[in-house]
This record gives sequence, structure tokens and C-alpha cells, in this order.
Amino acid sequence: MSRSDQSVRIKVNDELYADFTRLYIRISLDEICHYLELDVSEADRRKIGRHDKIEVEYLVGNQPSRRVTIVEVDTISRLLNAGSKSYRVTARSRARNILDSSYSEQLKDLTLYQIVQQIAGRFDIPVANYAGNTEKIARFEWEAESPWQKLLTAASAQNCILHSSENGGLCLNKVSGNARSEGFQLVQNRNIEEISIEENGNEQFRRYEVFGNSGKAEAIDNTCKIESRIMSINISDDSMSLADLRRWANVQRNRRRNQRLRIRMTGWGLDTEELAVLYSRTRGRSPKLFGLETLWGVNFYIPVTLPEYGVQRRYLLTTQVEFTVEGEAISCNLSLKPREDYLES
Repeated sequence: MSRSDQSVRIKVNDELYADFTRLYIRISLDEICHYLELDVSEADRRKIGRHDKIEVEYLVGNQPSRRVTIVEVDTISRLLNAGSKSYRVTARSRARNILDSSYSEQLKDLTLYQIVQQIAGRFDIPVANYAGNTEKIARFEWEAESPWQKLLTAASAQNCILHSSENGGLCLNKVSGNARSEGFQLVQNRNIEEISIEENGNEQFRRYEVFGNSGKAEAIDNTCKIESRIMSINISDDSMSLADLRRWANVQRNRRRNQRLRIRMTGWGLDTEELAVLYSRTRGRSPKLFGLETLWGVNFYIPVTLPEYGVQRRYLLTTQVEFTVEGEAISCNLSLKPREDYLES
């Protein structure tokens, strides 16, 4: 599928898969896995089975292909629409195997990174650590459940984020506070097709209560007018101090109360003009842009300029990216929030 100088390539079990009518990919800081939907014809459905590997690549101009995601098939559903038959394939990153599995284990005196490594290693999932040195956790245990929610809580307690990477593995990172060197930015009337500002009431609560072995912590959202809306979270982790519980309550409140900026644009990354500028800055030292990011992603701290909304070069964090191919149209939706929403207030 292509439009102009952009194209998307799909492989199933390392074999090129060219025939599809729609592709949708969601990558989020708030979800453990990349999520994919692929609509295919009845004939092509036979080429895909449960647990098969799907790889998606993005190409612009004469630059090398850029891997977007590697996922594994969850479901294959038959669709009936006005007499026509098609199939929708859904898939998630390999971390789905952690999320879907229930077992018991106790880990002691390991750093956060070591705990992530040990859990991911059980499922042959690689882990990239961009968070640097992480703190030691005295005891990390779970019983007859998935350890994923505890991992997210432990990561948040150290102001880290844990999410899937484009190679199908996991990525441990700090919340970005530095602008991308490649020049990613959003400017109204230049690379933006549609702007929306969303306020989501069903995710917002008046009081956030977090219970742990060290006590109870609360965070109050005064912008929620309904006193009876309460969210309670139970954390059975001995290593979590009262300060850690308070941080988790604050993070939940901040993420849920603020507005979310959504931007729609054409293409999935830097366009040819932006790539030319980036190439000129390298002065020919990196003609193929190796080592530089050219695709939109999560955890980008970027300047946003929207004159009609009174926004002048305000830095926001990309928290979700949605890539879509439908017909000949290749588009991208970005969700952005203040960086502080992912930090203790």
C-alpha cells in the first residue's frame, strides 16, 4: 500500500503479505502491548493463523525501511458487510504472553531492571534498558496472577515507564524531558491535518485511594465535581513505601484529569522535506540516517505550535501513536499530554 513516496510493508512469518484492505496499529505508554488490526479477504485469511508473527515496516523515499512493530496474532474474526466477506486479524506484542499468563513467584533483592529481565526472560522477550541505574526492590512477589500490573506499579514508583518496543520486546525508560534531536515538531497549517482537544470524564475520579502494606495514600482531583467517584487500588508489595503509594495515586490522578491533545497528519514519520533538512545537518556523514529516528513514536518530548489555540511552541509528551492504512491513505494520529502527567506532582 502506498501514497506518494510513502509505503507500508507487511510480513507474516517473514513472508511478504501484500493483500490487505486496512491496517491499524496502536502504540501507547498506558498499554503493555502494541495492538494491531489487519483486514484481509477470505482468500488471504488462509495465510494467517493464531500466534503467527506479523511484522510491519514503513518506507519513505529512498531511505531504508523502518520497522514499526512485531506482533503475534490473537484472534481472527469473520466479518459480513452487505454480502461481502472479509476477516479481521487482531494481534499484540509478545508481552501479551506475560499479560495473559497466571503463575506465582517471589523475587528478592533485585533492581527494577533485573526484575523486568527475569520475568521477560521466562517468555523469551528481550528487554532494552534506557532508564539507567534502577533502584533495588527488597521483595517482589505475586501469586496465581500475571505480574504485569505489579511491574507497572514498581516502574511508576521509580518514575519509569515500561512498554513494548518495535522489535517485539520490552523497553524500560525514563519519562522523556529532552527534545528530539531529529527535529520532530507539530506546527499548525504545516504538518497537521486535524486538531482535537479531548476531555474524558469516564476516566476521571474525585478521589484516588491506594492501599498497601505500608498504609493508605490519597490524591484528590478538585476538577471532578462528583464526590462519589472514587478509584481504589490495592498494592500488596512490601517494598512500596507510603511515599511510593502517594506517588502512584498522584500519577493516576494526573493522567486522568488533564485534557488530551489529538493530532492527525499524513504519513507515519518525517516527510521528505524534513528528511532532507535532517540529512543536510549530518553534512553527509550519515547518508542513510542510521541511528536517527524518522518515525513518530511514544515518549517524544516535542514542541507544539497551534496559533489558533494560543499554543506557542509548548513542549508536550507523545503518549499514544495510531498508524492507519486504508485504501491509498496513510495517516497517523498522535495523542499528547503534559510531561508532568507521568511524574509525581
